[in-house]
Amino acid sequence: MPKPPKSQLASGQSSQGSYKPLHLPPSIIVYDGPRALRGHRLNKFALSIRDEENRRQFVADEEIFMKAAGLTEKERDMIRRRDWLEIVNYGGNMYAMIKVARALGISQARVGAQMRGEDFEEFMASRPVGSTGIASRNDLGAWRD
Repeated sequence: MPKPPKSQLASGQSSQGSYKPLHLPPSIIVYDGPRALRGHRLNKFALSIRDEENRRQFVADEEIFMKAAGLTEKERDMIRRRDWLEIVNYGGNMYAMIKVARALGISQARVGAQMRGEDFEEFMASRPVGSTGIASRNDLGAWRD
């Protein structure tokens, strides 16, 4: 895929050729080649959680499972802290990370709230009226419409 003309490139083009078009808001995370490569271990780990036995092992002992998956200390720390935004900035694919969150009993709505820097009630209040938004039985007692 050809790159856009230089006038559309962000001024901080990386040496790997990664770029961010100028017309995007600064908060947009461009999932480019270097970011995908950096996040490969995390994404492979997260997608392994789809397997029931892997999920059971992860929930039983996160640390042992993450080490066996070959995650670096930095990657394990992001998972320990449940810092979904940092994980995505690092190169974790959000769809893969939801597998990890769900294994831990964390709903997609709670992940979204954390990524926006809001508490759950603030986040849910910003959802459209009639939005289902609740993806976990754990949330049912914590939020009422």
